[in-house]
Amino acid sequence: MSKLMLLVSSFLTLSLTANAKWFCEEVASEKMDNIITSCGIGEAASEDEARKKALQAAFDELDSICERSIDCKTNETLIEPQRNDCKKEGQKFKCYRAVKAIIAQTKRRTHFVRGATLKPDQAKIDVTIKIDPRDLIKIDNGEVKTKPQCMSDLKPLSSAMLDISSQDKLENMVNEAVKIPYDGLCAGIHYKIMYIFARNGVKHSTYINFLMNSMRGIEDPSADERAYAILDYFHSMGQMEDHEWQTCLELIARTNKNYLYRLLPKIFFVEPSNSKQQSKEKDRIDTLVKWILDGKVGRPMTIDFDFGMEQLLRSLKSYKSKENPWAAVYAYEKFRHNLKRTNSAKLHSGLETLYREAGDIKLKATLTHLMAENVQKSEPSYELGKEIIDFIESFKSEISKLDDEEDEDIKKIKSYEANRQTFFKETGETLGKNVIITRHDYEIKSRTNLCIEYQIDCGDLVPNKERFQKLLSSKKSEKRENALELLIKMPKMAAKLENEIFQCIQDAMSGKIEDTNSLLKSAAEALAAIPTKKKEALQALVELALSSRVSMQYVRDQLGSHLEPFWVAELKKTNTRHHLVVIHELCEFKKLTKETCTFLSGMQKKESPYYIKEGIERALSKCN
Repeated sequence: MSKLMLLVSSFLTLSLTANAKWFCEEVASEKMDNIITSCGIGEAASEDEARKKALQAAFDELDSICERSIDCKTNETLIEPQRNDCKKEGQKFKCYRAVKAIIAQTKRRTHFVRGATLKPDQAKIDVTIKIDPRDLIKIDNGEVKTKPQCMSDLKPLSSAMLDISSQDKLENMVNEAVKIPYDGLCAGIHYKIMYIFARNGVKHSTYINFLMNSMRGIEDPSADERAYAILDYFHSMGQMEDHEWQTCLELIARTNKNYLYRLLPKIFFVEPSNSKQQSKEKDRIDTLVKWILDGKVGRPMTIDFDFGMEQLLRSLKSYKSKENPWAAVYAYEKFRHNLKRTNSAKLHSGLETLYREAGDIKLKATLTHLMAENVQKSEPSYELGKEIIDFIESFKSEISKLDDEEDEDIKKIKSYEANRQTFFKETGETLGKNVIITRHDYEIKSRTNLCIEYQIDCGDLVPNKERFQKLLSSKKSEKRENALELLIKMPKMAAKLENEIFQCIQDAMSGKIEDTNSLLKSAAEALAAIPTKKKEALQALVELALSSRVSMQYVRDQLGSHLEPFWVAELKKTNTRHHLVVIHELCEFKKLTKETCTFLSGMQKKESPYYIKEGIERALSKCN
């Protein structure tokens, strides 16, 4: 097993140890693959006696399982002790103890005898309780072998670690701890000390100095897990003192460039509780960047600035503070002009991630400026265009999640809309140059619609007047229909092409081109978008509605009273076949004109079928 794997196993053991009490309160035992974990509970008047009873109960449970498990009965078993947890309940102490058995591939030399086979291991528990057994043994081809081990006397420290409930007891533990060298063989005991201290919020100056001296002796942090363990402990305790941070920075400076990603996040505190703490972290970001610029960071060769900034920005992202990514924004905003080569699409994606997660309106505004600047100064590309489209479309999605009747949400909606306009304005013509780069047909249509919706200059992607004229006179109805769908969203352009749009209806009705309902619908809505006042067009729209070729809802909403005279004209005709349809249509208007109301009142007085009179009555309700 490699050193790294041993350390990973050590941390996993710590995790299991931390949860031993919880685990043992829930279950008595568990078997997973070749590992058996058993629990025991002991009660007694003294803590020492309760601990011993819990240990005996754990082994009794393990024996019961092992007796009925064929692999445990026939193979050698490595016992791995777990930390016990005790609490006082009334006049008694109650202790929980977990014991783990790893079943090796080596066959037993003697038969399994319940209660006897595991006793030698039971006697070692109190001595090894603070030592990860993986630091003491290795399994080579299924055979358990003893490894070189820490030669320091661990018994006093092991005993001291059981109780640090007072300052005197803590001092005693620290004094014993600093006697144990923080080297490869004895590192495991210090991993556990740091874990206990971090879990209980303990930061002792003597032990801190011991760790800093140990850090100074680590020549290659990339190949030594002790470096990560110390930084992780310091990071867990909050913002470092200046002298601590300086030692950590020196450690970072001699780290292999390909290992920086693991250590660098541990030297920054990006969850400050006040402006003073934030100011200190900004100074430290400045210091690290200066070291990078001065060529002081990285082994075996120093890192360049672009690589260093990538690692720094990656390190300043924290799950806990993702809604307030002030540190990453600060670093990028201040030092972005030092970057020599950047992947603009990748950079936009990273900034957009910060934007989406940020909860602060001011930070979002700053990030909008930074993204616009990146687009403005970058060479247009398909990849950057995709990122831009995602960002623009995200505004609509985010706004749709908000309630426009709540004050706080209204404030957010306004900020989103302002940021969108800022992005459009500051990206300038480079925005359209990126958007027009497409690779698929579906992208052409969607991006054309986007350019029209937000009035982005996208060059030839949006047809000009001459191009529209050619499309509207095409022999293929599909081309005409696609052009008409765009013109519905471009009323100013549609007004310039009113005759051509109306000609599409005439060509369809005369059979000059394929007569399709979708084409007629698009032409009708394009005329309504103008809105047209052309009498021939209005008459044609009424005729299309009467023949059920066009749904009139959008057309009615856009044209309103312009259509009423043509509907009334139909009611004046002696052919009453369409009268009921016309009256139903007039009932859909929000409000009818005085002229229409006068005509309907007169019509109501004439002799007509009851259903016509009822329809007129409903229509007249729109006259008030």
